[in-house]
Amino acid sequence: MPGTAAIYVRISKDSTRQGLGVERQEAACRELAGREGLTVGDEAIFKDNDISASTNSRKPRPAFDAMVSAVRAGKFTHVVSHSNTRLTRRMRELEDLIELSKETGVQYLTVVSGNDNLATATGKQMARIKGSIAAGEADLTSERVKDAAKQRAEMGKPKHSRYRTFGYDAEFKAIPEEADVIRDAFERVVRGESVSSIAVLWRENGVNMGNGKDVHYSTVKNVVRRHLYAALSTYKGEVVSRSTAEPIVSEALFWAAQDVLDRKRNPRSGKNARRYLLAGLIQCGECGHVLYGSHTYTNKSGNSRHSYICKTHMQGCGKVSVMGHHIDEMVLTMVKRRMTMTDAIAVPETIDYQSKIQALEEQMQVARADVREGRLTFLDIRETLIDLSQQKTALEALAVAQEDEEANYVPNRTWVEFKTASLSEQMATVGAVIQGVVVSAATSNKWDASRVTIYTKRGNAVPGTSIKSDVGDMRRIVAGFRDIPVKPTKLSKPIKGLDGKFAGSNKADN
Repeated sequence: MPGTAAIYVRISKDSTRQGLGVERQEAACRELAGREGLTVGDEAIFKDNDISASTNSRKPRPAFDAMVSAVRAGKFTHVVSHSNTRLTRRMRELEDLIELSKETGVQYLTVVSGNDNLATATGKQMARIKGSIAAGEADLTSERVKDAAKQRAEMGKPKHSRYRTFGYDAEFKAIPEEADVIRDAFERVVRGESVSSIAVLWRENGVNMGNGKDVHYSTVKNVVRRHLYAALSTYKGEVVSRSTAEPIVSEALFWAAQDVLDRKRNPRSGKNARRYLLAGLIQCGECGHVLYGSHTYTNKSGNSRHSYICKTHMQGCGKVSVMGHHIDEMVLTMVKRRMTMTDAIAVPETIDYQSKIQALEEQMQVARADVREGRLTFLDIRETLIDLSQQKTALEALAVAQEDEEANYVPNRTWVEFKTASLSEQMATVGAVIQGVVVSAATSNKWDASRVTIYTKRGNAVPGTSIKSDVGDMRRIVAGFRDIPVKPTKLSKPIKGLDGKFAGSNKADN
């Protein structure tokens, strides 16, 4: 008696996205169904294109699931596929198909794998043997693919995808216009701007990623997280070699951006929103933990008052609390002093880090040339490349630090501009001037400036007693910090060069 057939077609990888592979399978399946006298309706074709059926794939197969549901509903008496591997390479799914045949009586026909009668023990045995072989082939294929991917990563070869990688041409040479956009995003993140604000900026400027998709938060985050832009080759998230792609950002800038994003990712940060000037910069002098900003009260004039507190539930000692406006005013005084300096402090002697970096790059190029010309293998030079790369990273970091230090002495923003800037911009400027603030426990209920030590970017300690602020000017700025909805921050790292009780230099830098 003729029956009705469901045709299931699938291809694991379709690089053209045109579905030509599944169309060829469908034609062969229709021919087989015709020879068997089966009816194939318009709604009997189930296609999963560019989807694997192996145990190594977690991607769902919507057409396969729909086909099983239709069979269970009694719509089809037969399922036709090109081969048993098109149906599944998963032993667990095979058992489900055997059980489906037992429940509904459905029969499975294949163009090239033969037909197994699942109503008999022999038929089920043969189906399981074929399924086991198919699963084994899938595992072997997976191993080969992983080995090839690891080898490509170790050789520094970038991974090609369906769409051109933003910032690069097909040969992974930087496209200047797109590279500028990428570099600007990294720099904005390091300056403290949010990823969301950068995404908005990209949309407003019509940045085209080349994949037909709109720019969102995740778009920018993925760009700034991508090692490729620093010419770093990774495998399973670990850097294994230098990439042959042209670098768009320096390693120093890349890792600085990662540090900023990692700090923002801390799940504990939500309760300490960045509405406090020194969030992430002020630390407890007793235990070393960050002091958290906390709203205290609003006075009769409508000005908000806040404190910086060492919180026990955040692993702090709970011994230190200080009124925020006192500390903010002291730090703002230092910022103003730095901005209004012209001839007071000479710019420190600079070191030509770029020539040192260039020398290391030339050594790396020589090593790679030895590999290309067959004199050495990649394994021979891998340790050398890693060592040279680490030296280069350290020098680039020193170069960036030197640029920051010079920027502190040659301000690029006036005090008037600073006062009218957003809190995020003010925080970024403060972070460029100071390394951190340490506050010790109080000995009385009165304000005591000697509790405070401010550490400059050069690691010098500035006693709080040496800072005389323009109280009126500073408090007008501090009063403007209240109720500002901004992104959260995280516990910052301990102040560089300080540990334990924050024993630092006594040299004043004021």
